[in-house]
Amino acid sequence: MIGKDAIRYMLASKAASTHMDFDLDLAVSKNSANPVYYAQYATARASKLIERAETLGVKNSGLDKLTLPKEQELIILMDNFADQVIYAGKSRLPSVVCDFIQSLSKSFHSYYSDTTIVDDKDLEMTGQRIELVKAVKQVLSNAFSLIDIEVKEKM
Repeated sequence: MIGKDAIRYMLASKAASTHMDFDLDLAVSKNSANPVYYAQYATARASKLIERAETLGVKNSGLDKLTLPKEQELIILMDNFADQVIYAGKSRLPSVVCDFIQSLSKSFHSYYSDTTIVDDKDLEMTGQRIELVKAVKQVLSNAFSLIDIEVKEKM
């Protein structure tokens, strides 16, 4: 059975003027090939990181140490969110929101793979990285709400 999120996402991800082949196998798959699963997994992953940091008692200590290129990339992507939403609305292209979701999810998953985000030996850096993770989760949540996709806390 195909979930409502998969159907909504697949329909919103294509411009109305383009041909669309609805891939049923892709829509029901639970792996990174399925774009809605991939995006929702980013919010679930972010939730897990935030939960882990909270158990360590991590506090926000600013953002001044976030200097890695992937951290900068995430910040720049999120800063561009409002412009993407305005463009999507004026152009009547919800696919722009889906493209943004995929870009931010891909960047976040890459950051997660390459970076120790929660480090119990460096709680100050963990605090800053968790603030970035919270921001990613919030921006993805906002983007999901625009196309009526559920935010997953666990998967």
